[in-house]
Amino acid sequence: MEHAQPVKQSSGGWKQRLVFSAVVSAALAFTLCLFGPLDLFFNNYEELWFHFQDIIGGVAVIALILFLCCTLLGTLLRGKLHSIYMALMFGGLLGLYVQGSFMNKDYGSLDGTAVDWSAYTGYGVVNTLIWAVCILLPLALMLVLREKKMRPVLLFLSCALIVMQGASLVVSYLNYPKVAESATLTTDGMFELSKEENTVVLVLDTLDGAFMHQVLADNPDFADRLTGFTDYTNTLASGARTPVAMPLIMTGIPRTMAGTYSDYQDYVWSKQTVFDDLKAAGYDTRLLTESQFISANAADCVDNLELTASSVGNSWGLTKKMYKLTLYKYVPHFLKWRFWMYTGDFDKYKSDTEYIVDDAKFWDRFQDSDGFTYTDSGKNFRLYHLMGAHRPYNLTANANRKKEGTTSRRRQLDGVFKIVFAMLDDMKANGVYDNSNIFIIADHGAKRNLGNGVYGMCQFAACLYKPAGSTGAFTTNDAPVSLLDVTATLDAIAGGDYSQVGSGRTVYEIQEGETRTRTFYLPIGSNSTYITGQYETTAHARDPQALKLVKQYEIQVADKNSYTLGDVLSFSSFPGANEKVGNVYCTHGFRATATKTTRMEGRYAQMVIPIANPPETGSLTVRLEHSSMVKESHLVISAGGKQVFRQNMVKSHGQETLTFDVPVSALEDGTLTLDFTFTDVSESEEDKEAGTRTQTMPVTKLVITAAE
Repeated sequence: MEHAQPVKQSSGGWKQRLVFSAVVSAALAFTLCLFGPLDLFFNNYEELWFHFQDIIGGVAVIALILFLCCTLLGTLLRGKLHSIYMALMFGGLLGLYVQGSFMNKDYGSLDGTAVDWSAYTGYGVVNTLIWAVCILLPLALMLVLREKKMRPVLLFLSCALIVMQGASLVVSYLNYPKVAESATLTTDGMFELSKEENTVVLVLDTLDGAFMHQVLADNPDFADRLTGFTDYTNTLASGARTPVAMPLIMTGIPRTMAGTYSDYQDYVWSKQTVFDDLKAAGYDTRLLTESQFISANAADCVDNLELTASSVGNSWGLTKKMYKLTLYKYVPHFLKWRFWMYTGDFDKYKSDTEYIVDDAKFWDRFQDSDGFTYTDSGKNFRLYHLMGAHRPYNLTANANRKKEGTTSRRRQLDGVFKIVFAMLDDMKANGVYDNSNIFIIADHGAKRNLGNGVYGMCQFAACLYKPAGSTGAFTTNDAPVSLLDVTATLDAIAGGDYSQVGSGRTVYEIQEGETRTRTFYLPIGSNSTYITGQYETTAHARDPQALKLVKQYEIQVADKNSYTLGDVLSFSSFPGANEKVGNVYCTHGFRATATKTTRMEGRYAQMVIPIANPPETGSLTVRLEHSSMVKESHLVISAGGKQVFRQNMVKSHGQETLTFDVPVSALEDGTLTLDFTFTDVSESEEDKEAGTRTQTMPVTKLVITAAE
């Protein structure tokens, strides 16, 4: 009697299923849980306060858990179910890789500004179709060709992904600098004031002058609570944005020197005199703002400064936030809104001993401490930096935290002023309000839509001041003051020579109706060749069109060395480990976006690239990657006066590549000059100031090789 032979499963025995599942699961876990967050970290570590060792443990554990779960499930499933599972898992892996490497749009900086997702509907459809192909193609092939034929292909591709991404991480780690000791602003003495004399500066971030005046108009009782204060209704900000404005307010020294941002901090805190004068006058001086605005050079004049790196207070919270950022990069377009975030939220996971700008947390701490404590002698200086009117709006009118999107700027401001008035009322109740100098100011204004295509330049700032001894009714003053005058006023309070600080005048010296030239500093350069623009105006601070660019300071943060053929030039704010800085070769018509691109603007743009050891004959092949065109335009590219490219550039989605050849004869002394002309853009654009011209093409990468 013959025995029936068992039907052999197409998925093979459990050992084959284990190996197959383990390899594909390893590739998935490695891509999403290890490579994803670590690659983001290495490409942005200069902007992040935490360090590699702070996240490697958490991401490794998560990667291991995902690997084990996926492997176990794949091993347990048999037959067709196993094949479908493996095909879908690899399809998801393929989709993640393609999305993370090639398909992400420039949605703008994660600075709290909401994304208009409706503007990306067309791209979303294309993105969804590509994801469908990535997921369904492996499934179709697995079912048609059978697992036995597809298994080696998927094993090879999974291993290749692990090797490629692993090699990239190794290179990034080798280039990652050793963690250096840094300056940290602590919460020590945060709510301590003196019964003798205090100078308090409340900085409400992005509190535009127009916002402040609307709040006062809507709340007439505020004037009764602000006794002794003067509202300076014509206040020009010192600079924008916050990294520019805060050091300026504290020291009066703009970023006009060459070097990195940390070089600038070291410089200003070695040259400032305001806090030296405050210390000499007997003040206990404490700054409650972000640690990035300070330097170890301030150790002798700032009492809550510690020479230590920021430490993590909530490792699990930091890891979750890092994965949220990772998913924002890797998920399909129509899911990205679920993972949109404000990168400033990383600060929430610092140790509680370090001050972070978090108004809800500030309010909780103020309540928990039962307000201020008061010493019997001495003088105290305190600067408190609050979120104010800055996005994301997550504060209620009662100063409680809410999820972004459930509150508004106005409700957030109501909550902020609840905090402010609680502080002022506590000072009044304890008899120190009258003998205190108190500023309520913005760090800068808002980029408001003023109509007719005009936007504010963050130049209109709120500024209210009550000097010690002032007890009269709340008043307004339209004198042409500047936040630079606040710095001079602080030095005058300390008894210093305030003529050497900021604009050299105290706010109460300046008269209404006075014609006065005021200065405003704004970054206007490309991502890596940073340029500070110095603007001047004699008009009212509310008028951004009256600001005139009078001088530019090039802040060179990357070397303009000769270009080696084959190198990848990146136009991102933070080039990858194997990429060179491209912005240093941009001489005209480029503008930073603080993202992965640098935008061309106006009719004309130019790159000047010295080539190291160019070939003597033949041609060079130029490959220029760009993201979606802002508007359709005809582009002509010339090199050495010779036209090398001409094309009608249409609005597109995702990354595009322009490829063209340049004859070696077009080089001049080994230097390649590329001239970009958008013929549909008016010649008059060139008469406009940088930053106001029509945006044309966002560039991402450029590679030059010898033509075959």
